[in-house]
Amino acid sequence: TEEGRRPTCDLQDRKAMIVVSGVRWCLGAFLALWLADGVGQKYDYTWVLGYDYSLNTYPDKAEGSIIRFNDSPPSVTPYPIAYDMLGGTAISDPESGELLFYTNGCSVINARHEVMDNGENLNPGSWHIAYCIPGPRAYYPTSQVIFAVPYPGRQGRYVLFHRQKNGNDITKRSQLYSVIDMRANEGLGKVSEKNIPLISLADLAWNQATACKTADGTGWWVPVWSRVEPVCTMILLDSLGPRVHHKQTIGQEGPEINGAAAFDPSGRHYLWYDLRMGVHAYDFDRETGMFSRPRKLIINTPPPYSASVGVSISPNGRYAYLSARDTLYQLEHTLDDLASGLVMIDTMRIPTTYGIPITFSNSLLGPDCRIYITSGFAWAALSIIHHPDEKGKACGLEKLGLRLPFPNRNGSVPVYPMYRMDNEEICDPGISHVFPPGWYTHPVPPYPNPTSGHLYIDGRERGEVSLHDQAGRKLLTWDATGELSVLDLSSLGSGMYFLTLRRGDGRPVTYKIVKL
Repeated sequence: TEEGRRPTCDLQDRKAMIVVSGVRWCLGAFLALWLADGVGQKYDYTWVLGYDYSLNTYPDKAEGSIIRFNDSPPSVTPYPIAYDMLGGTAISDPESGELLFYTNGCSVINARHEVMDNGENLNPGSWHIAYCIPGPRAYYPTSQVIFAVPYPGRQGRYVLFHRQKNGNDITKRSQLYSVIDMRANEGLGKVSEKNIPLISLADLAWNQATACKTADGTGWWVPVWSRVEPVCTMILLDSLGPRVHHKQTIGQEGPEINGAAAFDPSGRHYLWYDLRMGVHAYDFDRETGMFSRPRKLIINTPPPYSASVGVSISPNGRYAYLSARDTLYQLEHTLDDLASGLVMIDTMRIPTTYGIPITFSNSLLGPDCRIYITSGFAWAALSIIHHPDEKGKACGLEKLGLRLPFPNRNGSVPVYPMYRMDNEEICDPGISHVFPPGWYTHPVPPYPNPTSGHLYIDGRERGEVSLHDQAGRKLLTWDATGELSVLDLSSLGSGMYFLTLRRGDGRPVTYKIVKL
Protein backbone atom coordinates (compact mmCIF):
# COMPACT_ATOMS: atom_id res chain seq x y z
CA THR A 1 0.00 0.00 0.00
CA GLU A 2 0.97 3.62 -0.25
CA GLU A 3 3.06 4.83 2.66
CA GLY A 4 0.92 5.99 5.56
CA ARG A 5 -2.24 4.25 4.35
CA ARG A 6 -3.82 1.16 5.85
CA PRO A 7 -5.38 -1.45 3.58
CA THR A 8 -9.18 -1.66 3.79
CA CYS A 9 -10.61 -4.77 5.36
CA ASP A 10 -14.39 -5.20 5.37
CA LEU A 11 -16.46 -8.18 6.40
CA GLN A 12 -16.28 -9.73 2.97
CA ASP A 13 -12.53 -10.09 3.52
CA ARG A 14 -13.05 -12.31 6.55
CA LYS A 15 -12.99 -15.50 4.50
CA ALA A 16 -10.06 -14.34 2.35
CA MET A 17 -7.39 -12.75 4.50
CA ILE A 18 -4.50 -14.01 2.37
CA VAL A 19 -2.63 -10.77 1.82
CA VAL A 20 1.02 -10.01 2.36
CA SER A 21 1.07 -6.28 2.96
CA GLY A 22 -1.03 -5.24 5.98
CA VAL A 23 -1.90 -8.78 7.17
CA ARG A 24 -1.36 -7.82 10.77
CA TRP A 25 -3.71 -4.82 10.56
CA CYS A 26 -6.43 -6.80 8.79
CA LEU A 27 -6.27 -9.49 11.45
CA GLY A 28 -6.62 -6.81 14.14
CA ALA A 29 -9.52 -5.26 12.28
CA PHE A 30 -11.16 -8.66 11.91
CA LEU A 31 -10.85 -9.34 15.62
CA ALA A 32 -12.27 -5.91 16.45
CA LEU A 33 -15.22 -6.45 14.11
CA TRP A 34 -15.73 -9.96 15.43
CA LEU A 35 -15.81 -8.68 19.00
CA ALA A 36 -18.23 -5.89 18.11
CA ASP A 37 -20.51 -8.06 15.99
CA GLY A 38 -20.43 -11.32 17.91
CA VAL A 39 -19.78 -10.72 21.59
CA GLY A 40 -21.38 -7.48 22.81
CA GLN A 41 -24.60 -7.14 20.89
CA LYS A 42 -26.42 -5.22 23.63
CA TYR A 43 -28.19 -3.15 20.98
CA ASP A 44 -31.56 -3.72 22.70
CA TYR A 45 -30.54 -3.11 26.33
CA THR A 46 -32.10 0.38 26.71
CA TRP A 47 -35.77 0.94 25.88
CA VAL A 48 -37.31 4.40 25.48
CA LEU A 49 -41.06 4.54 26.17
CA GLY A 50 -43.60 7.24 26.95
CA TYR A 51 -45.35 10.28 25.56
CA ASP A 52 -46.40 13.81 26.47
CA TYR A 53 -49.77 13.90 28.18
CA SER A 54 -49.83 17.62 29.01
CA LEU A 55 -48.81 17.61 32.65
CA ASN A 56 -45.80 19.84 32.01
CA THR A 57 -43.71 17.50 34.12
CA TYR A 58 -40.67 18.38 32.04
CA PRO A 59 -40.42 21.70 30.16
CA ASP A 60 -40.39 21.07 26.41
CA LYS A 61 -39.95 17.32 26.93
CA ALA A 62 -42.28 14.32 27.04
CA GLU A 63 -42.86 12.11 30.09
CA GLY A 64 -40.69 9.12 29.35
CA SER A 65 -39.81 5.81 30.97
CA ILE A 66 -36.30 4.47 30.38
CA ILE A 67 -35.86 0.72 30.89
CA ARG A 68 -32.20 -0.24 31.35
CA PHE A 69 -31.49 -3.95 31.26
CA ASN A 70 -27.80 -3.23 31.72
CA ASP A 71 -28.24 -1.91 35.26
CA SER A 72 -27.80 -4.35 38.12
CA PRO A 73 -30.58 -5.02 38.81
CA PRO A 74 -32.24 -3.58 35.70
CA SER A 75 -34.24 -0.44 36.29
CA VAL A 76 -37.21 1.60 35.14
CA THR A 77 -36.82 5.33 35.66
CA PRO A 78 -38.83 8.44 34.74
CA TYR A 79 -36.96 10.57 32.24
CA PRO A 80 -37.60 13.59 30.00
CA ILE A 81 -37.51 12.30 26.42
CA ALA A 82 -37.58 14.30 23.21
CA TYR A 83 -41.06 13.37 22.00
CA ASP A 84 -43.89 10.83 21.88
CA MET A 85 -42.69 7.28 21.27
CA LEU A 86 -45.83 6.10 19.51
CA GLY A 87 -43.70 3.72 17.49
CA GLY A 88 -39.99 3.59 16.89
CA THR A 89 -36.75 2.16 18.11
CA ALA A 90 -33.77 2.86 20.33
CA ILE A 91 -30.24 1.55 19.81
CA SER A 92 -27.72 0.95 22.59
CA ASP A 93 -23.97 0.60 22.52
CA PRO A 94 -23.24 -3.10 21.77
CA GLU A 95 -20.69 -3.36 24.58
CA SER A 96 -22.01 -1.12 27.36
CA GLY A 97 -25.75 -1.27 26.64
CA GLU A 98 -25.97 2.52 27.11
CA LEU A 99 -28.32 4.50 24.87
CA LEU A 100 -26.86 5.72 21.55
CA PHE A 101 -29.90 7.11 19.71
CA TYR A 102 -33.63 6.72 19.22
CA THR A 103 -36.37 7.82 16.84
CA ASN A 104 -40.12 7.71 16.34
CA GLY A 105 -39.93 8.53 12.64
CA CYS A 106 -39.75 12.34 12.92
CA SER A 107 -36.10 12.97 13.84
CA VAL A 108 -33.12 10.98 15.09
CA ILE A 109 -32.40 11.83 18.75
CA ASN A 110 -28.98 11.39 20.37
CA ALA A 111 -28.08 10.20 23.88
CA ARG A 112 -28.52 13.75 25.22
CA HIS A 113 -32.15 13.61 24.03
CA GLU A 114 -31.46 16.29 21.43
CA VAL A 115 -31.88 16.15 17.65
CA MET A 116 -28.79 14.50 16.20
CA ASP A 117 -26.62 16.35 13.70
CA ASN A 118 -28.58 16.19 10.40
CA GLY A 119 -31.20 14.10 12.18
CA GLU A 120 -34.19 16.34 11.50
CA ASN A 121 -36.85 15.87 8.81
CA LEU A 122 -36.96 12.09 8.71
CA ASN A 123 -39.74 10.84 6.39
CA PRO A 124 -40.35 14.26 4.79
CA GLY A 125 -43.69 15.19 3.22
CA SER A 126 -47.23 16.11 4.18
CA TRP A 127 -47.51 13.48 6.93
CA HIS A 128 -44.31 14.78 8.53
CA ILE A 129 -45.62 18.35 8.40
CA ALA A 130 -48.96 17.34 9.93
CA TYR A 131 -47.67 15.11 12.75
CA CYS A 132 -44.01 15.95 13.41
CA ILE A 133 -44.93 19.26 14.98
CA PRO A 134 -42.34 21.12 17.06
CA GLY A 135 -42.23 19.98 20.67
CA PRO A 136 -42.77 16.79 22.68
CA ARG A 137 -46.02 15.79 20.96
CA ALA A 138 -44.30 15.08 17.65
CA TYR A 139 -44.74 11.57 16.27
CA TYR A 140 -44.89 9.91 12.87
CA PRO A 141 -48.17 7.95 12.51
CA THR A 142 -46.76 4.46 12.05
CA SER A 143 -45.73 1.68 14.41
CA GLN A 144 -43.75 -1.53 14.06
CA VAL A 145 -41.95 -0.25 10.93
CA ILE A 146 -38.84 1.54 12.26
CA PHE A 147 -35.73 -0.35 13.32
CA ALA A 148 -31.95 -0.14 13.07
CA VAL A 149 -29.17 -2.69 12.62
CA PRO A 150 -25.38 -2.34 12.62
CA TYR A 151 -23.98 -1.62 9.15
CA PRO A 152 -22.00 -4.75 8.14
CA GLY A 153 -18.30 -4.04 7.80
CA ARG A 154 -18.64 -0.40 8.82
CA GLN A 155 -17.93 -0.21 12.51
CA GLY A 156 -19.78 2.46 14.43
CA ARG A 157 -22.39 2.95 11.71
CA TYR A 158 -26.02 1.87 11.68
CA VAL A 159 -28.69 1.53 9.02
CA LEU A 160 -32.11 2.80 10.04
CA PHE A 161 -35.02 1.33 8.06
CA HIS A 162 -38.18 3.45 8.05
CA ARG A 163 -41.37 3.74 6.02
CA GLN A 164 -42.79 6.97 4.58
CA LYS A 165 -46.48 7.61 3.97
CA ASN A 166 -47.69 9.33 0.82
CA GLY A 167 -49.99 12.27 1.50
CA ASN A 168 -52.18 11.77 -1.59
CA ASP A 169 -52.90 8.06 -1.19
CA ILE A 170 -52.80 6.52 2.28
CA THR A 171 -52.23 3.05 0.81
CA LYS A 172 -49.00 4.13 -0.89
CA ARG A 173 -45.78 4.00 1.07
CA SER A 174 -42.07 4.21 0.39
CA GLN A 175 -39.48 2.04 2.11
CA LEU A 176 -36.53 4.28 3.01
CA TYR A 177 -33.26 3.96 4.87
CA SER A 178 -30.86 6.34 6.58
CA VAL A 179 -27.30 5.84 7.84
CA ILE A 180 -26.20 6.95 11.30
CA ASP A 181 -22.48 7.39 12.01
CA MET A 182 -21.80 7.18 15.75
CA ARG A 183 -18.12 8.01 15.26
CA ALA A 184 -19.04 11.63 14.56
CA ASN A 185 -19.41 14.51 17.04
CA GLU A 186 -17.46 12.81 19.81
CA GLY A 187 -19.85 9.87 19.97
CA LEU A 188 -23.11 11.83 19.74
CA GLY A 189 -23.46 10.74 16.11
CA LYS A 190 -24.51 12.19 12.79
CA VAL A 191 -27.01 11.13 10.14
CA SER A 192 -24.65 10.77 7.19
CA GLU A 193 -27.27 9.56 4.67
CA LYS A 194 -30.97 10.28 4.98
CA ASN A 195 -34.28 9.23 3.42
CA ILE A 196 -32.72 7.07 0.70
CA PRO A 197 -35.50 5.21 -1.22
CA LEU A 198 -35.44 1.44 -1.59
CA ILE A 199 -39.08 1.01 -2.67
CA SER A 200 -40.92 4.11 -3.90
CA LEU A 201 -44.68 4.75 -3.64
CA ALA A 202 -45.83 1.15 -3.56
CA ASP A 203 -48.89 -0.48 -2.02
CA LEU A 204 -47.04 -1.69 1.09
CA ALA A 205 -48.36 -3.24 4.29
CA TRP A 206 -48.68 -0.95 7.28
CA ASN A 207 -46.42 -2.69 9.79
CA GLN A 208 -44.71 -6.11 10.10
CA ALA A 209 -41.12 -4.80 10.13
CA THR A 210 -38.26 -7.03 11.21
CA ALA A 211 -34.98 -8.47 9.90
CA CYS A 212 -32.97 -11.68 9.93
CA LYS A 213 -29.23 -12.29 9.69
CA THR A 214 -27.89 -13.87 6.53
CA ALA A 215 -26.58 -17.44 6.72
CA ASP A 216 -22.97 -16.33 7.24
CA GLY A 217 -24.02 -13.82 9.89
CA THR A 218 -22.48 -10.84 8.10
CA GLY A 219 -25.60 -9.26 6.60
CA TRP A 220 -29.35 -8.81 7.03
CA TRP A 221 -32.47 -9.83 5.15
CA VAL A 222 -35.35 -7.34 5.46
CA PRO A 223 -38.77 -8.53 4.18
CA VAL A 224 -41.24 -5.84 3.05
CA TRP A 225 -44.74 -7.10 2.23
CA SER A 226 -47.17 -5.71 -0.29
CA ARG A 227 -50.55 -4.76 1.15
CA VAL A 228 -53.01 -7.67 0.84
CA GLU A 229 -51.09 -9.18 -2.10
CA PRO A 230 -48.90 -12.25 -1.33
CA VAL A 231 -45.75 -10.52 -2.56
CA CYS A 232 -42.64 -9.96 -0.46
CA THR A 233 -39.85 -7.64 -1.61
CA MET A 234 -36.65 -8.83 0.04
CA ILE A 235 -34.01 -6.24 0.86
CA LEU A 236 -30.42 -7.33 1.46
CA LEU A 237 -28.08 -5.31 3.64
CA ASP A 238 -24.41 -6.27 3.53
CA SER A 239 -21.11 -4.38 3.34
CA LEU A 240 -22.11 -3.11 -0.12
CA GLY A 241 -25.14 -1.34 1.30
CA PRO A 242 -28.93 -1.89 1.35
CA ARG A 243 -30.65 -2.85 -1.92
CA VAL A 244 -33.62 -4.82 -3.24
CA HIS A 245 -32.46 -8.40 -3.75
CA HIS A 246 -35.56 -10.13 -5.14
CA LYS A 247 -39.35 -10.37 -5.06
CA GLN A 248 -41.24 -13.50 -4.11
CA THR A 249 -44.91 -14.41 -4.48
CA ILE A 250 -45.93 -16.95 -1.87
CA GLY A 251 -49.07 -17.96 0.02
CA GLN A 252 -52.57 -16.59 -0.36
CA GLU A 253 -52.29 -12.94 0.65
CA GLY A 254 -50.21 -10.33 2.41
CA PRO A 255 -50.94 -8.34 5.57
CA GLU A 256 -53.34 -5.42 5.44
CA ILE A 257 -53.75 -3.48 8.68
CA ASN A 258 -52.05 -3.19 12.06
CA GLY A 259 -49.88 -6.19 12.74
CA ALA A 260 -46.43 -7.47 13.60
CA ALA A 261 -43.87 -10.03 12.43
CA ALA A 262 -40.93 -11.97 13.85
CA PHE A 263 -38.22 -14.45 12.94
CA ASP A 264 -37.45 -17.21 15.42
CA PRO A 265 -34.02 -17.22 17.11
CA SER A 266 -32.61 -19.64 14.51
CA GLY A 267 -33.81 -17.54 11.58
CA ARG A 268 -35.28 -20.64 9.95
CA HIS A 269 -38.91 -19.72 10.70
CA TYR A 270 -40.93 -16.54 10.24
CA LEU A 271 -44.50 -15.42 10.78
CA TRP A 272 -46.59 -12.33 10.51
CA TYR A 273 -49.91 -11.64 12.21
CA ASP A 274 -52.67 -9.31 11.06
CA LEU A 275 -56.02 -8.89 12.81
CA ARG A 276 -57.92 -9.27 9.56
CA MET A 277 -55.73 -11.66 7.56
CA GLY A 278 -54.75 -13.94 10.43
CA VAL A 279 -51.44 -15.69 11.13
CA HIS A 280 -49.17 -16.63 8.24
CA ALA A 281 -46.12 -18.81 8.95
CA TYR A 282 -43.23 -19.80 6.68
CA ASP A 283 -39.90 -21.55 6.65
CA PHE A 284 -36.98 -19.30 5.71
CA ASP A 285 -33.70 -19.95 3.92
CA ARG A 286 -31.08 -17.60 5.31
CA GLU A 287 -28.76 -18.38 2.40
CA THR A 288 -31.15 -17.34 -0.39
CA GLY A 289 -33.62 -15.12 1.45
CA MET A 290 -36.56 -17.22 0.19
CA PHE A 291 -39.68 -18.32 2.06
CA SER A 292 -41.28 -21.76 1.75
CA ARG A 293 -44.04 -23.95 3.28
CA PRO A 294 -46.66 -21.23 3.78
CA ARG A 295 -49.37 -21.95 6.39
CA LYS A 296 -52.32 -19.86 7.48
CA LEU A 297 -54.59 -19.65 10.51
CA ILE A 298 -57.52 -17.25 10.96
CA ILE A 299 -58.13 -16.16 14.54
CA ASN A 300 -61.60 -14.72 15.07
CA THR A 301 -60.89 -11.28 16.52
CA PRO A 302 -63.87 -8.95 16.73
CA PRO A 303 -63.65 -5.49 15.13
CA PRO A 304 -62.71 -2.68 15.38
CA TYR A 305 -59.24 -3.41 14.10
CA SER A 306 -57.58 -0.17 15.18
CA ALA A 307 -55.54 -1.66 18.03
CA SER A 308 -52.04 -2.93 17.36
CA VAL A 309 -51.18 -6.57 17.87
CA GLY A 310 -47.99 -8.33 18.86
CA VAL A 311 -45.87 -11.27 17.75
CA SER A 312 -42.97 -12.52 19.85
CA ILE A 313 -41.20 -15.89 19.76
CA SER A 314 -39.85 -17.73 22.78
CA PRO A 315 -36.06 -18.03 23.30
CA ASN A 316 -36.15 -21.75 22.45
CA GLY A 317 -37.98 -20.90 19.21
CA ARG A 318 -40.86 -23.29 19.83
CA TYR A 319 -43.70 -20.93 20.75
CA ALA A 320 -45.02 -17.74 19.20
CA TYR A 321 -47.12 -15.44 21.35
CA LEU A 322 -49.91 -13.56 19.61
CA SER A 323 -51.39 -10.51 21.30
CA ALA A 324 -54.82 -10.51 19.69
CA ARG A 325 -56.36 -7.45 21.39
CA ASP A 326 -58.26 -8.87 24.37
CA THR A 327 -56.78 -12.38 24.06
CA LEU A 328 -53.23 -13.73 24.33
CA TYR A 329 -52.47 -16.95 22.41
CA GLN A 330 -49.53 -19.31 22.36
CA LEU A 331 -48.84 -20.97 19.00
CA GLU A 332 -46.52 -23.81 17.99
CA HIS A 333 -45.74 -22.02 14.76
CA THR A 334 -43.65 -24.70 13.01
CA LEU A 335 -46.52 -27.22 12.77
CA ASP A 336 -48.16 -27.99 9.42
CA ASP A 337 -51.57 -27.63 11.08
CA LEU A 338 -51.33 -24.34 12.95
CA ALA A 339 -54.76 -24.74 14.52
CA SER A 340 -53.57 -27.82 16.40
CA GLY A 341 -50.85 -25.77 18.08
CA LEU A 342 -52.98 -22.81 19.20
CA VAL A 343 -53.62 -22.37 22.94
CA MET A 344 -55.44 -19.48 24.58
CA ILE A 345 -53.37 -18.23 27.52
CA ASP A 346 -55.68 -15.59 28.97
CA THR A 347 -57.94 -12.62 28.24
CA MET A 348 -57.78 -9.01 29.39
CA ARG A 349 -60.38 -6.30 28.82
CA ILE A 350 -60.29 -3.76 31.63
CA PRO A 351 -62.78 -0.90 31.19
CA THR A 352 -61.62 2.70 31.55
CA THR A 353 -63.47 5.96 31.95
CA TYR A 354 -62.41 6.92 28.42
CA GLY A 355 -64.46 4.11 26.90
CA ILE A 356 -61.31 2.41 25.54
CA PRO A 357 -60.52 -0.86 27.31
CA ILE A 358 -57.07 -2.00 28.40
CA THR A 359 -56.17 -4.98 26.22
CA PHE A 360 -53.04 -6.70 24.92
CA SER A 361 -51.07 -4.98 22.17
CA ASN A 362 -47.50 -4.99 20.79
CA SER A 363 -44.98 -7.31 22.39
CA LEU A 364 -41.21 -7.80 22.50
CA LEU A 365 -38.78 -10.44 23.77
CA GLY A 366 -36.46 -8.70 26.19
CA PRO A 367 -32.74 -9.33 26.77
CA ASP A 368 -33.76 -11.08 30.01
CA CYS A 369 -35.70 -13.84 28.18
CA ARG A 370 -39.08 -12.45 29.24
CA ILE A 371 -41.70 -11.13 26.83
CA TYR A 372 -43.18 -7.69 27.54
CA ILE A 373 -46.60 -6.67 26.21
CA THR A 374 -48.01 -3.16 25.99
CA SER A 375 -51.67 -2.38 26.41
CA GLY A 376 -54.14 -1.33 23.72
CA PHE A 377 -54.77 1.86 25.68
CA ALA A 378 -52.18 4.28 27.10
CA TRP A 379 -51.34 2.77 30.48
CA ALA A 380 -48.50 2.90 33.00
CA ALA A 381 -47.77 -0.82 33.01
CA LEU A 382 -46.56 -3.66 30.79
CA SER A 383 -47.74 -7.27 30.98
CA ILE A 384 -45.02 -9.91 31.30
CA ILE A 385 -44.59 -13.50 30.16
CA HIS A 386 -42.05 -14.76 32.67
CA HIS A 387 -41.39 -18.24 31.24
CA PRO A 388 -42.09 -18.09 27.48
CA ASP A 389 -40.33 -21.42 26.82
CA GLU A 390 -42.99 -23.25 28.85
CA LYS A 391 -46.12 -24.71 27.29
CA GLY A 392 -49.56 -23.27 27.92
CA LYS A 393 -50.36 -21.37 31.09
CA ALA A 394 -47.03 -22.45 32.56
CA CYS A 395 -45.57 -19.58 30.51
CA GLY A 396 -46.33 -17.39 33.53
CA LEU A 397 -48.33 -14.46 32.19
CA GLU A 398 -48.59 -11.57 34.63
CA LYS A 399 -51.06 -9.00 33.40
CA LEU A 400 -49.91 -5.38 33.88
CA GLY A 401 -47.11 -6.74 36.02
CA LEU A 402 -44.37 -4.18 35.38
CA ARG A 403 -45.39 -0.66 36.37
CA LEU A 404 -43.97 2.36 34.57
CA PRO A 405 -43.41 5.86 35.96
CA PHE A 406 -45.68 7.34 33.27
CA PRO A 407 -48.34 5.91 30.96
CA ASN A 408 -46.93 4.42 27.78
CA ARG A 409 -48.46 5.13 24.39
CA ASN A 410 -50.76 2.32 23.30
CA GLY A 411 -48.98 -0.33 21.28
CA SER A 412 -45.53 1.23 21.72
CA VAL A 413 -42.47 -0.92 22.30
CA PRO A 414 -39.23 -0.69 20.31
CA VAL A 415 -38.81 -2.76 17.16
CA TYR A 416 -35.80 -5.05 17.54
CA PRO A 417 -34.66 -7.83 15.21
CA MET A 418 -32.90 -10.85 16.74
CA TYR A 419 -29.49 -9.18 17.15
CA ARG A 420 -27.96 -12.18 18.94
CA MET A 421 -29.03 -14.72 16.33
CA ASP A 422 -26.43 -17.53 16.10
CA ASN A 423 -25.14 -16.73 19.59
CA GLU A 424 -25.20 -19.55 22.12
CA GLU A 425 -27.76 -17.52 24.08
CA ILE A 426 -30.06 -15.09 22.28
CA CYS A 427 -31.06 -13.63 25.64
CA ASP A 428 -29.60 -13.76 29.14
CA PRO A 429 -31.57 -15.77 31.67
CA GLY A 430 -28.91 -14.72 34.17
CA ILE A 431 -30.77 -11.42 34.43
CA SER A 432 -32.89 -13.32 36.89
CA HIS A 433 -33.99 -10.43 39.09
CA VAL A 434 -35.11 -8.32 36.18
CA PHE A 435 -36.34 -5.55 38.45
CA PRO A 436 -36.57 -5.29 42.22
CA PRO A 437 -39.55 -7.36 43.41
CA GLY A 438 -41.55 -4.20 44.07
CA TRP A 439 -41.70 -3.46 40.37
CA TYR A 440 -43.74 -6.60 39.84
CA THR A 441 -46.02 -6.34 42.88
CA HIS A 442 -46.46 -2.64 43.57
CA PRO A 443 -49.52 -1.14 41.85
CA VAL A 444 -49.25 1.84 39.56
CA PRO A 445 -49.11 5.11 41.58
CA PRO A 446 -52.11 7.43 41.26
CA TYR A 447 -51.85 9.48 38.07
CA PRO A 448 -51.61 12.00 36.53
CA ASN A 449 -49.58 13.74 39.21
CA PRO A 450 -49.60 16.77 39.22
CA THR A 451 -53.23 16.95 38.16
CA SER A 452 -55.61 19.73 37.23
CA GLY A 453 -58.69 17.68 38.08
CA HIS A 454 -59.07 13.91 37.73
CA LEU A 455 -56.83 11.44 39.54
CA TYR A 456 -56.86 7.75 38.57
CA ILE A 457 -56.35 4.93 41.09
CA ASP A 458 -55.01 1.61 39.77
CA GLY A 459 -57.66 -1.06 39.28
CA ARG A 460 -55.69 -3.59 41.34
CA GLU A 461 -56.04 -1.55 44.54
CA ARG A 462 -58.35 -2.86 47.25
CA GLY A 463 -58.92 -1.27 50.64
CA GLU A 464 -59.53 2.09 52.26
CA VAL A 465 -58.47 5.24 50.40
CA SER A 466 -58.36 8.66 52.05
CA LEU A 467 -57.30 12.16 51.03
CA HIS A 468 -55.90 14.72 53.50
CA ASP A 469 -54.75 18.30 53.18
CA GLN A 470 -51.43 19.57 54.56
CA ALA A 471 -53.04 20.31 57.91
CA GLY A 472 -54.03 16.66 58.25
CA ARG A 473 -57.75 17.22 57.71
CA LYS A 474 -59.49 14.30 56.04
CA LEU A 475 -61.26 15.52 52.91
CA LEU A 476 -62.42 12.30 51.27
CA THR A 477 -62.60 8.62 52.05
CA TRP A 478 -63.89 5.57 50.17
CA ASP A 479 -63.17 1.89 49.56
CA ALA A 480 -61.27 0.75 46.48
CA THR A 481 -62.99 -2.34 45.10
CA GLY A 482 -60.41 -3.61 42.61
CA GLU A 483 -61.73 -1.55 39.70
CA LEU A 484 -60.26 1.59 38.19
CA SER A 485 -61.24 4.53 40.42
CA VAL A 486 -61.47 8.17 39.39
CA LEU A 487 -61.13 10.92 41.97
CA ASP A 488 -62.36 14.39 40.98
CA LEU A 489 -60.17 17.05 42.61
CA SER A 490 -61.36 19.95 40.47
CA SER A 491 -63.16 21.59 43.42
CA LEU A 492 -60.00 21.70 45.55
CA GLY A 493 -57.59 24.59 45.59
CA SER A 494 -54.10 24.41 44.18
CA GLY A 495 -51.48 22.89 46.45
CA MET A 496 -50.26 19.62 47.93
CA TYR A 497 -52.47 16.84 49.29
CA PHE A 498 -51.81 13.39 50.70
CA LEU A 499 -53.53 10.27 49.36
CA THR A 500 -53.29 7.21 51.60
CA LEU A 501 -54.07 3.68 50.46
CA ARG A 502 -54.60 1.22 53.30
CA ARG A 503 -54.53 -2.22 51.72
CA GLY A 504 -56.07 -5.45 52.96
CA ASP A 505 -52.91 -6.36 54.88
CA GLY A 506 -53.20 -3.09 56.83
CA ARG A 507 -50.07 -1.63 55.21
CA PRO A 508 -50.61 2.09 54.40
CA VAL A 509 -48.95 3.74 51.41
CA THR A 510 -49.10 7.52 51.10
CA TYR A 511 -48.56 9.59 47.96
CA LYS A 512 -48.03 13.34 47.67
CA ILE A 513 -50.53 14.68 45.15
CA VAL A 514 -50.04 18.10 43.56
CA LYS A 515 -53.24 19.88 42.51
CA LEU A 516 -52.56 22.50 39.83
